[in-house]
Amino acid sequence: MNKQIFTTVFTISSLMLPLSAEASSFTGINIFGDSLVDTGNLFNLTSAPPSPPYFEGRFSNDEIWVDTLADKFNLNPILFSELGTTIPTEGVNFAFGGATTGFINVGGDALPGLQQQIDSFQELTAIQPADADALNIIWAGGNDYNEAFFNPDSLTVPITDLPEQVTGNLSSAVESLYEVGARNFLVVNLPDLGETPFADFLDGFSPDISISSQLNILTDAHNILLEQQLNNLKTSLPGIELTTLDANSLFREIVSEPSQFGLTNIDNSCLLNFQPGFMFNGVCDNPDEFLFWDDIHPTSAVHDLVAQRAIDTLPHKERVPEPSSIWGLLGLISLILPWVSSSKCRLDQ
Repeated sequence: MNKQIFTTVFTISSLMLPLSAEASSFTGINIFGDSLVDTGNLFNLTSAPPSPPYFEGRFSNDEIWVDTLADKFNLNPILFSELGTTIPTEGVNFAFGGATTGFINVGGDALPGLQQQIDSFQELTAIQPADADALNIIWAGGNDYNEAFFNPDSLTVPITDLPEQVTGNLSSAVESLYEVGARNFLVVNLPDLGETPFADFLDGFSPDISISSQLNILTDAHNILLEQQLNNLKTSLPGIELTTLDANSLFREIVSEPSQFGLTNIDNSCLLNFQPGFMFNGVCDNPDEFLFWDDIHPTSAVHDLVAQRAIDTLPHKERVPEPSSIWGLLGLISLILPWVSSSKCRLDQ
């Protein structure tokens, strides 16, 4: 009879497992980088990008991929620009649009680059120790390369050495976060920067050379070096959990077969006749079918694809029943056991 009860309970438990929620080992999310992960810091300080049509300070038409990822893990990281009014319990988004991987922000001297963001995190850990179970996301580098052509005076090294400088900054950022207790990392590589509408804009100023081709060459060099440096960190930093999100492969898949992703336009921005400085003449009617929202940034539909790729790339999380499901299961068992017992009695008669 005990075996019969066990079988009944096991069967019910198995039937209930699909109703369970994905349990995350992440207790918070900290985000570092540029406009591809900024959920409102730049907007809070400068009112840019203009919202609407940009969505609530994001550089897109709706929520971006880190919003979706946070929702997936039932976490709510707060903005760095709101730290004065809110106590962080589930992480902080330190990212600012315009950030390079160094100390420069192309939006202005008063705005932080990636390194100041890391410094801010380190200062915060002096008050509140780093959460070793939080996920730390880093995505930056595009502004370093685009600015090298848009504003050549910004270069501090020969352009051929730029990938080494940029990936070195990213590697140092990981090490600095690790030193104060961070252990879980998701670092994103770069999509082909020469495929953006902004690259076409730059080509218009340089009829003798193809800046878009040079940007793609730099992107390839960046991604190769970044992978090498991150692999070195995996072996040199004990206990680190370091995952690379291959955005480059995803965007190449999208460009190769856009219809497979529900897209019809991979060349133009949804914001009509967009020019740097947030100048445009209107908004397209079907943003979900566009790869680009403006001259650099993806639409929210593409951000959803990035989020899904991130979820698929992160280490697998075991599925466990939610507390409500557990109580429901116990309740069912309490109802079933008397039934099983009475059935046994009837069978014995």
